[in-house]
Amino acid sequence: MKPKSTKGDPVSFYDMGDWYEIWQGTRDNGGKPLVIHNNALRFVKDASPAKSNVLEGTQS
Repeated sequence: MKPKSTKGDPVSFYDMGDWYEIWQGTRDNGGKPLVIHNNALRFVKDASPAKSNVLEGTQS
């Protein structure tokens, strides 16, 4: 399964060491980073990407 945004664009995850950046499209092709905007998660053009932590877990 490939993650996609609601507009059907692919979503890219970048491992930055202690955090991830999540982009609609890619950083290299003019994509939009995921940010917190008006208390919601949104992909915003020309914004500074949020630093996201992804938790791994297991289902019991």
